[in-house]
Amino acid sequence: MEAVILAGGQGTRMQNINNKIPKIILEINGKPFLYWLIKQLQKNKVEKIILCLGIKHELILNAIDNYEFKNIDINFFVEKEQLGTGGALINILDMINNDNFIFMNGDSMFNIPIKKLYTTHIQNQNDLTYSLKKLDSQNTDYGGISVKSNGQIVSHKMGNANSKCKLIDAGLRIVNKNTILKYKNRNNYPISFEKDIAPEFIKTHKSMGLIYDLEFFDIGNPQSYEYTKSNFDKIIN
Repeated sequence: MEAVILAGGQGTRMQNINNKIPKIILEINGKPFLYWLIKQLQKNKVEKIILCLGIKHELILNAIDNYEFKNIDINFFVEKEQLGTGGALINILDMINNDNFIFMNGDSMFNIPIKKLYTTHIQNQNDLTYSLKKLDSQNTDYGGISVKSNGQIVSHKMGNANSKCKLIDAGLRIVNKNTILKYKNRNNYPISFEKDIAPEFIKTHKSMGLIYDLEFFDIGNPQSYEYTKSNFDKIIN
């Protein structure tokens, strides 16, 4: 299995915490958050990672150089301009060898059986498979997902438009490479996966979601970062 990790954002919501380093290397339990993402992928037998990096990418590379990760090949792509989450994905497709791959955010971790999600995606011949988390209350910081009883995704909405959704895109998805290749001719950057690609993709391709009642951590804003620091031992022990 191969995984693409998005880590090219500017981290504007976290500037009052630390504006000197990318949020993906903010420390959790004494190690960069990226360290724990890689360990999670190792645990799930992922063999190759592609890091999509942007500003201050040198700091990220230096941070992971301090650790040895066995049986996993770590690659990186550095964007020269702000490509957006969808633009970064489009630009690294040639680096992916398999027909399907894991596509995940670099500022969240969902403690799910990734290998099982991947297998379900393959078995059902999905084009896009979301891991979904049900929130106690709706939160417009996350993409709201509407889903049918059979798991088919109806919509993926962002911001105030998702106000009726308590299911969220937990930031870890399985994507079919061939069905996203058609987006390669787009170059009106930045392109958002959540706002520009996913809504269209859901209408034209087989998009499903699996709901997990498991621990979800997010370091994308100060409040969720503090929660993660206080509760992260639940996921690593």
